[in-house]
This record gives sequence, structure tokens and C-alpha cells, in this order.
Amino acid sequence: MARRTSISEALLKDPAFRAKIDDILNKEHLDDHEQRAGELLEAILKAERWVPRDLPDVDGMHDLDLVMADDSRIAVEVTTHTAGNRAAFMTELERHNPIAAGSLTHHWQIDVDVPANQWRDSKSVQPLVGRIRNELESILRLVEQDDLFEEVRVVRPGTRRRPAHPLSERLRELKIVAASALDIGNSGEIWIQPPHTGAFSFHPNQIAQIASEHIGAKKDKLLRAKENGAAEAHLLVWSPVVVSRSPGAAAAIWTTGDDDPITAEVDLQGLDAVWVTSSGTAAHAEIHGHCAPVHRYDKTGWQTYTLAWEATPR
Repeated sequence: MARRTSISEALLKDPAFRAKIDDILNKEHLDDHEQRAGELLEAILKAERWVPRDLPDVDGMHDLDLVMADDSRIAVEVTTHTAGNRAAFMTELERHNPIAAGSLTHHWQIDVDVPANQWRDSKSVQPLVGRIRNELESILRLVEQDDLFEEVRVVRPGTRRRPAHPLSERLRELKIVAASALDIGNSGEIWIQPPHTGAFSFHPNQIAQIASEHIGAKKDKLLRAKENGAAEAHLLVWSPVVVSRSPGAAAAIWTTGDDDPITAEVDLQGLDAVWVTSSGTAAHAEIHGHCAPVHRYDKTGWQTYTLAWEATPR
């Protein structure tokens, strides 16, 4: 008597079904950012599915493929904009905290700012920090004695009508942009930190800067994928919602592309598109989808998408 083949056995022998099962199992190895990238681009580009490629036992592969309706593939690499240069700068400042200043009657918080090109090497600020440690206590002691707290709360350059106070000028020489006195328990201490970028203080072209910073390090994997048959190669950059560490984070969240277009060009270096979006999650992402704008640059320029699970991306 011939043995009957069960439905489950037949499915397991079906290559398409097995491929779907393998996709599900392989996705368990991906981190959250890679999974979210696959889901996000699948929705925007209307892909049939996304497939993980960077598996534990495979070296040098891009993160995932988007499989399109015509069976063509888009290779995708996913990365996060950690603003490492700025983080190194912050770490160098924070390493010296707190600075003991026994002659002061207040706790002081000091915002130090240096040009962005100096973030690349945290050691470049070491001489500056040394000067701050040597000179700042005596300056702040005079501020306290002469009641100049408002004068230094924001350190601005002088004008012809209102010349800057000499103590403000000395603070500016130390790259200090703000000095705030607090009456708290640990008086006689100085904490130095970078200034915090206001939530609405941004320029849309900072999004292009984020995109440009990551292409060079990621292009080789993606160009290799094109050599191996991928129709296109895309890079997606998540921007963390930590404004002080990522100057472009606010831009990625609030730029909609309508009244505040991105105008800066990006050298794609052989890639077909680069995407930038905020990595912040909505409180109910399963309901609302990815609420932050999604910015894409390709040979036609910049496009910005908005996406909700129940809406068609525009």
C-alpha cells in the first residue's frame, strides 16, 4: 500500500517554503537595528521580502537583501551613526571631572566647545583641558566675588556698543561658551562638558553629513554584492536620538523635506542609495509604525518618506 504524504512533509520538500523557514530562523541572529531596517525598507520599496545575509558563520557579507517582485535583489548594509569623534571628545572632557576648586562657593557647570575638525582626535583637546584646570578656578573666583554670574552664563563676544567683560574674554580663550553656577551640595567643584544642541537647533544638511561619513567604510561589502548579482546596493544609517552626541540627530528627526529641504550632495562612491533616519522608537511602534522621516539620497537627489504601518509611504 502506497504511503500517503502528509501536507507538512510536502511543504518541507517545497524549496520556496523551506526558504521562508530559513529566513525566519536566520533573522533570529540579527540585531534589532538590522531587523527594523529590513522591515522599514521592505515597506517603503514594496519588496516581496527581506533576507538576512550576514549570518554567524559567513564573513564579509552585507547585512540583508531585499527581494523584489521581479526576483532582483537590493543589497543593504546597516550601520549606526554613533558620532564617535564627538563621543571621543566628550570622553576626554569627562575624564577630568570633577575638577576640585576649594576656593569657590558654588558648583559650576562649564560648556566647552571646539571646532568639529578637532573631534577627530580627542588628544587635540588635552592641552586645552590642561589650561582649563590651571586657569579656570581663579577666573570663576573673580566671577563670584564681583557677582558676574549673568555675564558668564552665556559667553558671547563683545560688540562696539557693549564690549565683553575681560573675564568673558578669558573664558572665550579657553573655548568656554557657557558657565552656570549652582547652589548644590558639592560646591567647590567644576564639571566640564560639551554644550547641548537645542532640540530645534539644526540644519537639514547635517543629514547629508551623516550619510557621507559612513559610505567609505561600508562601500566594499556592497560593491562586492553588486559584483555577485545584486541589482542595487543601499546603505541605511540609523541616527541615535542623543542630540549632544550626534549633531545631526535633531535634523534626522525634524526635517520633513517640505519647508526644510536637504540641499547638500553626497558622493555615493558607486552605491545606488544611502538612507538616514532616526533610530528612536515610538511608544506604540506596532500600531504607528516608524514615525520619524526617512531620508534617501540617490542619483536623482534627496527624497524624504513618511511611513505608518497603515499608510502608503510618500
